[in-house]
Amino acid sequence: MWVRIEYDDVDEIRLEINDADKTFLNINNSAEPFLLSKKNMNTNVEDSDEITITCLGELTENKTITAYAYPKGCLAKPKEEQEEEKIVAGQLLVCKNNDIKESKIVLVRVISAATGERGRTGVIEAKEIELLRSFLYQALIFPTIQIESNTDAGQPIILDLSKDRRFLTKEAARTLAENDARNAGAGAAAITAAGDAAENDPNTAKHIIGAQIDFNIRTLHSSGRKYKIQDMMQDIKQKFMNEPENSFYRECFPIFALDEEASFGAVTEATGVKNVILAKRERRADAALVHEVYHGFGLEHTHDDKPPANPADPPSVIKQGNRNQKYIFPAAPAAGSTANIMSYNLNKYKSTWKWQWEIARQNV
Repeated sequence: MWVRIEYDDVDEIRLEINDADKTFLNINNSAEPFLLSKKNMNTNVEDSDEITITCLGELTENKTITAYAYPKGCLAKPKEEQEEEKIVAGQLLVCKNNDIKESKIVLVRVISAATGERGRTGVIEAKEIELLRSFLYQALIFPTIQIESNTDAGQPIILDLSKDRRFLTKEAARTLAENDARNAGAGAAAITAAGDAAENDPNTAKHIIGAQIDFNIRTLHSSGRKYKIQDMMQDIKQKFMNEPENSFYRECFPIFALDEEASFGAVTEATGVKNVILAKRERRADAALVHEVYHGFGLEHTHDDKPPANPADPPSVIKQGNRNQKYIFPAAPAAGSTANIMSYNLNKYKSTWKWQWEIARQNV
């Protein structure tokens, strides 16, 4: 909540819960009026104190918390006169919380080895998972997050791409095929033939550029065909879901973590598509996972991804033709950018908005 008043002639501003609602809500663990410090008044949101409002149970209807301004000298007067003179400076609507949506999410650690070296395994840290829970709770989406294998208790969920030709260089695919043939007892000619077949397979190195898995949005394949990162994501998801032991996860929203360099930290296959890839941990902000999951639930950015046609446009404008991108603010770090999770202010993330909750909940 951000309270601004048009004059300085005020002793205090207090957040107050209606007496009838004190059994349902508290502010910083108290039902008593909360005094906003001078730091919170007429200051930037990023510099303000954090206020925690707790729902003490199920809310079947919306509740209101009111910010009252007490004019200069008012607090020296009797209580009855204070009540008469205090001015409404703002209100905070606390929405009912009895309509919860549930979402199943599976976190998959991917082993990759483009050049055939010892495989590297992606990482998803606990603080990323906790942020995901926290931001989904804002929309009353309660996630069941599968971290451990359903068939091997205590073990992470793994997808091994280290022997999949589509994710290997041609040289690595040849070496792997020749070693497999050799270990099977094949003769020299058969070993060479196996290597030739692997190297010339049209799917070999499908998702490779140079000596790395191709995370570019669009690149020209050596065969002259073009692939997008979305093609790679579809192949990864399909490979995981088609493995018999993973049938339990087929109704889940998959998150695939790779230990691979990329020009981004994380990406969603497309807005409204439940399929996310995380690149090397060092490449992504803590909130990148949340940002991409909300893309999967149908949310767009809160900034326009293209430069404005008219630099004189106001900071917030309605974007026509896209119901999921209603309000557009300048992209971070420009003045007027927002701290919403769907901005690129991923180090200053604070909020989601009610209209975003409605979109996300429709797509769970």
